[in-house]
Amino acid sequence: GDGKTVGEACFRNVLSQGDKNLLAFAFFLAKLHDDKNLKDKIVIFDDPISSLDNHRKTFTKEAIAKISNISKQTIVMSHDPIFLREIYELMQPNAQTSTLLINRKANSSELEEWDILLETQEPYFKDYMALVDFIDNGAPASEWRKIARSIRPLLEGYYKVKYHKDFPSKKMLGDFISTVNSANTTDRVSEQKVNLPDIISVNNYSKKYHHTNPNHANETISEQELKSFAELALKLITQ
Repeated sequence: GDGKTVGEACFRNVLSQGDKNLLAFAFFLAKLHDDKNLKDKIVIFDDPISSLDNHRKTFTKEAIAKISNISKQTIVMSHDPIFLREIYELMQPNAQTSTLLINRKANSSELEEWDILLETQEPYFKDYMALVDFIDNGAPASEWRKIARSIRPLLEGYYKVKYHKDFPSKKMLGDFISTVNSANTTDRVSEQKVNLPDIISVNNYSKKYHHTNPNHANETISEQELKSFAELALKLITQ
């Protein structure tokens, strides 16, 4: 059938959007693999995983990685940073790769260097590295509030793994404090009672900069105070 077909099965009304995209992508790949001059050409993939399920995304990543090893240059654009990270990891170890971000600037856009490994870390490790880097190397004042906001999620992530039966995923650090405070000596979480004053102190500090505080954007912040609480948070998860 074609665009005018009505009342009977055709590509237009039988295939899902994902099927249509995958079929078009398959034709494109077939054309590339049939191109004897591919090694001299630049190939651009623009958001190739739109409407694809997980299985098809895996196939797409592997297919793009194979093309990148043959073509002169391959450019992949996507709104999905995890998808880009996975393609990046499939590239040959000796491949020359660059990761860039299109950043809006006033009425135009600019290409900027993008640290794909940092930006696609799990939130827990991203928060952890933010505190470690701040303690070791400092940070501009414009970053302090962001760093302060990473303290509480770091502790919550740590305690939710260590005490997953007592600290459900939707609870916050204040709830964990209450759980520890009311725990019996036979409860595993009770071992944190010795750290409770420090946990309460960190929670009281970090919640000032959380969005649940109506004045969070105007709270004053001291570099030395931030460093001391960052160090205390790391001590709580590494002792």
